[in-house]
Amino acid sequence: MGGSQTGSDTLTRRMTGREIADDLEERIRAGEHKPGAALPFADLMALYDTSRSTIQRAMILLEERRLVEYQPGRGRYVLEDHPG
Repeated sequence: MGGSQTGSDTLTRRMTGREIADDLEERIRAGEHKPGAALPFADLMALYDTSRSTIQRAMILLEERRLVEYQPGRGRYVLEDHPG
């Protein structure tokens, strides 16, 4: 028997911090987020429909990849020069 879907078939899985970091890295390298652009947590939480802690994990990974920097009291910003 086929054709009908159960509720569990339609559930969507939230992205992990690593997956979000990978996606943001692609966006940064594609020029969607220009050097010097702010990356506000609230915007990213809404974009990825996820928690602050998941975005925090993604930002830490992007900092380690030298794509984003944290400016105390201001937030996180795309670095001007990042490894190509």
